[in-house]
Amino acid sequence: MKKTITTLAVIFAVCAGFTACDTDAEPLNLQPAYKYSEEYYANLRAYKDTFKERSLCFVWFSDYDQSYSMAYRFAGLPDSVDICSLWGGYPDPVKNPLAYKEMWEMRNKKGTRLVMPTIIRIMENDNFANFGLTYEDMVNQTTTIDPDGVYPDWCVLYGNHLLKDVWEYGIDGLDLDYEPESSDERNYGIYGDRMTLFVQYLGQFIGPMSPNPEKLLIVDGHTPPAETEPYLDYYVKQNYGSSSVSFTSTFPYEKQVFTENIGAYWQTGGGMEAQAAAKAPEGHFKGGFGAFFCLRDYHTSDSGADKEIPYGHLRRAIQLQNPAVTK
Repeated sequence: MKKTITTLAVIFAVCAGFTACDTDAEPLNLQPAYKYSEEYYANLRAYKDTFKERSLCFVWFSDYDQSYSMAYRFAGLPDSVDICSLWGGYPDPVKNPLAYKEMWEMRNKKGTRLVMPTIIRIMENDNFANFGLTYEDMVNQTTTIDPDGVYPDWCVLYGNHLLKDVWEYGIDGLDLDYEPESSDERNYGIYGDRMTLFVQYLGQFIGPMSPNPEKLLIVDGHTPPAETEPYLDYYVKQNYGSSSVSFTSTFPYEKQVFTENIGAYWQTGGGMEAQAAAKAPEGHFKGGFGAFFCLRDYHTSDSGADKEIPYGHLRRAIQLQNPAVTK
């Protein structure tokens, strides 16, 4: 395995400047299409399979209903991205065949994992009604499993609704955006003990405690309750606007991923490179780094970025976190 990873790292170092491009897009920051060998892709997939053994790269990607620029295409993402959260939803194979094709090529050829993000608020906009429940049901249902091991209705119905995407689409897991903002959500929705219960329910089917550990269960946003940790693969922190990282004591270092909002800091890259370079204490490694709205980094423009390479900040952050190994 070390030989495989070393070989791949050399390839990354030599080929980092190449990426596919759309001939209709403006010439700035674009590279000509480059074809890699099957050996390259085999090594790339082998490297991706080690993501639990090292710090990874996580992105939220969206706007792939457009195709006039590689910034909006899965084929334009750096090969070293480990997990892609589908912020633009699952592309329809009929209405958006190019995005569908390139997404699955990225998954099957490059080994990039695909997860479905969802803002988990069951009280907002009466979301509970979509599952045949009433406001009173939410107020009165318990936050615990009953003596027979049965979960409350809201937990089962909403949980199965999310799991359906994993099974039907064949993707790699769920990304739960945990942002309980309203008082109703905090009192009667997915928050605190109910969040723990919800994660435990999902954790029966996906995640490290399930019979399907290859299917990822991820939480981003607010820090989830400590009791959820065994059921989660990663806690992805929205560490926006910060050039430092702060580890929470309730999750292992290896499960904590720090992300920057490139949608807001596209001109400079914000704190992404600093977060990528940050290390866990000796004997550990951090879960990784990542970017929200990563597509806005496609056309980097500040003097510190690699102007001739799309995704300049993101690529440099990848190298800062996991420097290419040369013989």
